[in-house]
Amino acid sequence: MGSAQKAVEFAPQAGQKLDRVLYRIDSEIRRTGRISRKEVEDVIGELKYTKFASGTQSLLVLRCLGSLLTEELPEVRNKLVQEVWDTLLKFNVPLDISHYNTLLRVYIENGHEFSPIEFLSALEKAGIEPNRVTYQRLILRYCQLGDIEGASKILEFMKEKELPVNEYVFNSLIIGHARSNDMESAHGVLGVMKTSGLTPSAETYMNLMVGYAEKGDMESLEKVVKECESSDISLQNRGIHGSLFMLWLPRVTFIEKLEKVFGYQQDAMNLIYRLINAGCDEVAYQMFETMPVPQNHEGEIAPVGTFFLRQLIRSGLKFDPGGKYSVVTIVQYCQKMKREGLNLYAMERCLQFALSMGRPELALPLMRVIVEDGGTVRSHYFWPVFVQCSNEGDKESEYLCICLIFILVEIFLL
Repeated sequence: MGSAQKAVEFAPQAGQKLDRVLYRIDSEIRRTGRISRKEVEDVIGELKYTKFASGTQSLLVLRCLGSLLTEELPEVRNKLVQEVWDTLLKFNVPLDISHYNTLLRVYIENGHEFSPIEFLSALEKAGIEPNRVTYQRLILRYCQLGDIEGASKILEFMKEKELPVNEYVFNSLIIGHARSNDMESAHGVLGVMKTSGLTPSAETYMNLMVGYAEKGDMESLEKVVKECESSDISLQNRGIHGSLFMLWLPRVTFIEKLEKVFGYQQDAMNLIYRLINAGCDEVAYQMFETMPVPQNHEGEIAPVGTFFLRQLIRSGLKFDPGGKYSVVTIVQYCQKMKREGLNLYAMERCLQFALSMGRPELALPLMRVIVEDGGTVRSHYFWPVFVQCSNEGDKESEYLCICLIFILVEIFLL
């Protein structure tokens, strides 16, 4: 059998295997609304091994690299996006405007910095004509930056091509005016929409509330909430969960308005992941407290909150003035869970996550706290720390190793 014939037979077989992987991911998305980095890396590995993907398959892979990776920080997601895009180009996977529009979408979801003008130039170089969706997402990008002038230029392109301006564009303009500190114009977009024959939707009002929240104008935010209620506009849970303005919600008691409908548990978890990644751990814990606590037939509470603690460790807790929260923050949440009877082994869980994720700067202090609280630290806990420190090979790691030796001596002399 010739090599050409083998290649022809291999392509559909490879495609079928990739289809199975993507089907598994699609099922997970439908069940939980998110996917893990491991699942995405499995897809990337399969893609690199087979060196083949259809246009539809590559489109599905790209869609997985944005907000669906709720557990990962934006910088991690952006690296995965670049890796996949480079792989698609390397293997000459057929790409059309839908692929570039999806790339735009994940760029926006991940907060990736890019130039809309350079993006249009890349399309021109590839011989691909931008469409309405392309222009809409470029407008959103400009509006996220508060660049109304840039958004207006894209609007001119749309008018020249006689492309309709829809609700998506108006919703983006609300964001743009808000980011440019012009809340009067942001609110005025509602009137322009109505004049144009468009009815502001829940998403329209959500964007306006986000603008007021970012400015700390809680009075105006509450007025918008009342306006929605008087207009019978329902702010569905999923819409609320899609917006990080939740960091302001405790002051307007919006969390109490959330309905515990089917799927609430997974939606709440997805929001908690995003809030922790954004540095809003206090609000994330308030959301965690709204989740139902499982009990057995005897009324005993099963340990909960493991996902919350794991995300604290994974996120790097990077939003305090020193670059990351101190271990004190983690310990406080662990003690709170233990005190409330939610998870008696929260501290040990955090230590386990710190060790498995290669975070000796968190693991070592946690070991000390566990010992001080009368807990037990096993000798094999130290091996991952030794490995991590030796692999780093820098002064900080050497210092951590010395600290480790002192902790070992201290513990086993007690």
